[in-house]
Amino acid sequence: MGLLEKALEYKKEINSKGQDTLIDRIQGPAETAFMTDEPEMAKKEGKESAASRLEPDVFELKDDDLFELPSDDMGHASRDAVRPEEEQAKPVLDSFDDEFSIDAGPQGAEPHAAGSGGKVIPDPLGPEDLPPSLKVDPGGKNAPSGAESVSPAGKNADGPQPGDIKKYDEEPFINYNDDEAISHKGQDSVRRGKDFLGEIAGRVDKASRQDKRFHDFMVLYEIGKEIVKAETRSELYDVVLFSIMGQIGVSSSSILIPDPADPKRWIIADSRGISIKNPTMLFDSSAGILGNIFKRREIIDLDNFKSSTGSADEYFKFVSIDARLLSPLSYDQKVFGAVALGEKITIGDYTDAEKDFILSISEIAAVALGRINAIESNRMEAERYKSEAALWAKLEALQSDMLSRADLKATGEVTRAAMMEAGVESFAIFLKSEKERAYVPVIVDSGDSLGLSDSSFRIPMDHPLAIRMREEKRALRVEDVSPFDSVQSAFTESQLRRMNVFYIDPHCVGSDLKGFTAVFRISDPTDSEGAGSFLQRFSRVIISAILEIKEADAAGGRFVDSVEPSLRRINSAFEHAKTVGIPITFVHFSIKNFKRYYGLYGTAEAGELLARCERVIAARLSDSDFAVRLDRNKFILVLPGKNKKFAIPLANSVRNEITQSVKKKEMQLMLVYLTAESPEDGDDLYTLLDSIESA
Repeated sequence: MGLLEKALEYKKEINSKGQDTLIDRIQGPAETAFMTDEPEMAKKEGKESAASRLEPDVFELKDDDLFELPSDDMGHASRDAVRPEEEQAKPVLDSFDDEFSIDAGPQGAEPHAAGSGGKVIPDPLGPEDLPPSLKVDPGGKNAPSGAESVSPAGKNADGPQPGDIKKYDEEPFINYNDDEAISHKGQDSVRRGKDFLGEIAGRVDKASRQDKRFHDFMVLYEIGKEIVKAETRSELYDVVLFSIMGQIGVSSSSILIPDPADPKRWIIADSRGISIKNPTMLFDSSAGILGNIFKRREIIDLDNFKSSTGSADEYFKFVSIDARLLSPLSYDQKVFGAVALGEKITIGDYTDAEKDFILSISEIAAVALGRINAIESNRMEAERYKSEAALWAKLEALQSDMLSRADLKATGEVTRAAMMEAGVESFAIFLKSEKERAYVPVIVDSGDSLGLSDSSFRIPMDHPLAIRMREEKRALRVEDVSPFDSVQSAFTESQLRRMNVFYIDPHCVGSDLKGFTAVFRISDPTDSEGAGSFLQRFSRVIISAILEIKEADAAGGRFVDSVEPSLRRINSAFEHAKTVGIPITFVHFSIKNFKRYYGLYGTAEAGELLARCERVIAARLSDSDFAVRLDRNKFILVLPGKNKKFAIPLANSVRNEITQSVKKKEMQLMLVYLTAESPEDGDDLYTLLDSIESA
């Protein structure tokens, strides 16, 4: 039976008593007209109260009349008539609490009239208006107490309200429309009500677990504004630590960040609420407890590691700084550090909402910390570039000064002043000497602390230290020379004792080591990076300048030896072939009529002939071969790893190409050659050269 049908039935019952209801006074569309009765006029004048406008034959409905019917005139029992006397004296809300409380008996029974002998009297309101009783938890764990009674609207007065429960799968109260099901509605309501009580506890618990995030966005916004305002690390640490401690109520807090010297090891950057006895304590982030931060990116409860034997040492380190929770400072897949929090000073453990608040603050702090790291990195980079630019400007001025003087003595004075300003107390600059087949010191420090210039100190080209510099072609920075045999074998014991560092910067052109700069003592060993940076750049400038000065000095010298360097190179190739056990062949070319050619055609044609010979010979040589011009009209081809069977066809092709390119009517070019092979024709270089010079 619907609500309209019930209202109509109730109206008929009132009308049968000769009374009217408010429904009878409602006008339909056809009865609407302007009303000019006196009560309305009195209303406009404000002289008549609202009670005087009610007509005497109108029956005013009270709230209780919707639930009570007069029983004397109609022969029906009212709802109050079937209740005990003590229950009728209770308020309506208490009666509903008693009827639908969990401790009550089975619900849904029809009311009986007094004196009717237990005969069932039909209720005009219908049995479907009785709310079903809620299901009692069989285990008794979720059953509410008597104080947590259920109201007629199906709400728990003290517990979660149905409006707070989201995503119902179905409506808990069912309306029956089938007439055949009316007799079972009372029993089904009881059963379904009990089932719903079991569902409501699970749904409230599920909803509460999903909805425990911290939602006080105004607090996060205000704290976030203060965090992003921080321009330095100290300001950021203050805001983050005090915000968490003040908002959550934490006994202590600390911030851990990677060590700049070793990012795999973390240090304590700042702390509040605790005095740390060992502020230089290190934490390993590659594994263990801190390693979980990189894997999980969530709050870690250190109580979970109490019984872990593998992480016992690390756990007690955190206990020593009063750490209970670790919150990662993570943003954009990067972990910038962590916040270590102590125990709460309030009652209870950390809630999910508090942990979510800590994670939110940590994420905002990670963004700010990443920005500060970038600012500091850019500032350091800018300072480095600034110092680099100043250094290069200074070195360029020194190089210009040295080249303008073109004097090794003046260059030495400029070099010593620059080294002393950079904090270098003892040094030496070595250059390659082809004549001595060694590296010779050309400029040393003013005091010559190692005694290099007063003695015949040399480092041979085939020394292990020279070979290492030539092969590696990079700077060497040694604080302790004891493990390096190549360094110990190059210097004496007294010289090694006077060193506090050993820095070497080689100057290589291809595979040729032209020279190197060596530093043996610096004023501040702790500033090795600054001295090493200066040395690396100064070495390139000073050695290049000295080579150019020596070349200019040799060009204007009184004696120039152009043969000895060529013979040293030929001898080096000869010795290397003997060492590896391969043959080596020499081919000697000579232009017999070169003087006549020069007399007939002049200097220009003679120069063109020599240039043509150079082009033809260079085009037919392999990578390991080379040629040397020893006289105006003589050339020697050095062919390592080749014998006469290869050398003779090569010599014929070279001779034919040169003579065919020079055809004159007045004369024919006479180009002859002789070959000598080692070890077939001799084991000595000068013996082989003597055998081919007769060509």
